[in-house]
Amino acid sequence: MGFFNRIGAGLHLAKASWKLVLLDKSLMVFPILSFLSLSVVTAGFFMTGTPLEMIENATTAEGQAVSQEGQTLALVVLFLAYLVSYTITIFFNVALVSCAIRSVAGEDTKVSEGIAAAISHLPGIFVWALISSVVGLLLNVLEKNNKIGEITSAILGTAWSVLTYFVIPIMVVEKANPITSIGRSKTLIFKTWGEGLGGYIGAGILGILSAVPGVLLILVGIFWLQSIVLIVLGVILVFAAALWSTTANSVLRAVLYCYAAKKDIPPDFQEYADSAFYNRAT
Repeated sequence: MGFFNRIGAGLHLAKASWKLVLLDKSLMVFPILSFLSLSVVTAGFFMTGTPLEMIENATTAEGQAVSQEGQTLALVVLFLAYLVSYTITIFFNVALVSCAIRSVAGEDTKVSEGIAAAISHLPGIFVWALISSVVGLLLNVLEKNNKIGEITSAILGTAWSVLTYFVIPIMVVEKANPITSIGRSKTLIFKTWGEGLGGYIGAGILGILSAVPGVLLILVGIFWLQSIVLIVLGVILVFAAALWSTTANSVLRAVLYCYAAKKDIPPDFQEYADSAFYNRAT
């Protein structure tokens, strides 16, 4: 398949993913649950203030040794924050991808089934969260080193995100452990980079377009009619667009995995994917 055909296939798959979310709106529940869970954890962290006070006390005390202890404590707390956040995010992503894979196959999905699937993958979720936390911490330390470190961190972070793009679908469908999933993800990325690029571009365009109505209402409410009602309505529409976009991007990941792994896709989905699955070269 030529370069532009591969980009086109990715664009079709992005459009199909967005349509699929409209057909199965229950998929949008998982990002909401993830957001609420992260909000509760974050609020609890800042309300207690204990870790922050420990860091402050350690870093402001006299003596270089104590200062180093404070820096170490800060890194430990940061690592734990990464670990909790990644565990929650990955858990609900696994739940969403599990339901998305079934929805792509034309099956009915339930939120409870997605949660049950995520629970069954808890050991792998924790290991993947642990790996992601270590990588995140190392990139954070590198970023704060100097300007070169900041640039290097951005490059390495992007490369890591790309190479591990399919880890969650692989864990869900192939029931592989995170380490195996990383290698498998790298292989699939190199095989379908064109479709992935097209999907990324398509999802970005759709995300921007979906947010336009809400942004326009906010601007009109602020600069023209000075209407609180319009501003609130615009904020709601922007939030809905962000929710739709977040869900669709996770669905796109599942759909691109099916495409990359050459999983069988039922004819029902062909209508929404514009035959991208069936017209690709083997």
